[in-house]
Amino acid sequence: MLTQICRRRSPAAPQTPPFVLQPPTNQSLPMSIQHDSAAHRFTATQPEGTGELVYELPKTGVIDFVHTFVDEALRGQGVADELARAGLAYARAQHLKARTTCSFMASFAQRHHAEYADVLAA
Repeated sequence: MLTQICRRRSPAAPQTPPFVLQPPTNQSLPMSIQHDSAAHRFTATQPEGTGELVYELPKTGVIDFVHTFVDEALRGQGVADELARAGLAYARAQHLKARTTCSFMASFAQRHHAEYADVLAA
């Protein structure tokens, strides 16, 4: 894994020891996703914030993912990807065809088309 070593320097202050910044790893992120069927959304809650994937059921047999949002503190940690996976797993389990009006979901579906081709609406 790549790490960056950063040193804080100030002309008037002595040199401080380095600290290590490590990129986030999705595997270490404890993820709990809840589905609120009445509100038509999936949520992921972490101490740093929340993320949500909102959907509509426009007609029988169809789910349309319309909005994804992740608090800034959680961005880049795979939260939106996990919400997308949960939403598409739900669609598959309920035998629904998924539309991706949300631009993030459209991009996710395109990147993972082989895995979700059976669920995605034509």
